[in-house]
Amino acid sequence: MEKRQFTRITVRIPAILSLHQIDTYRSGELANICAGGCFFPEGEIVPEGEPCQVTITLGSGMNTETMTFKGEIIRSNPAGTGIRFTDNPPEAVAHLAAILAVRAENPHTG
Repeated sequence: MEKRQFTRITVRIPAILSLHQIDTYRSGELANICAGGCFFPEGEIVPEGEPCQVTITLGSGMNTETMTFKGEIIRSNPAGTGIRFTDNPPEAVAHLAAILAVRAENPHTG
């Protein structure tokens, strides 16, 4: 059984998944996210182990914030693609964790 280091929260956050090795990207909404990774529902199956980049957009209007994380595809099937964040600055991971903690307490927060 897989043990997660971070708790995932269910979200609908706009995101772009970029796969550099196969020169493609997918835009849509994440289904869940934590400081350690995320899940992009549906879409094409991509090779496990494939390096990627995930760009998320949080907030709205003047309070919009865009964050980009390096990652690796850890699972991909018709239901969607699981991504583990890798090699990101600790400050960026901590900032994401803080934002997600607020969203977990108040799911209607931008």
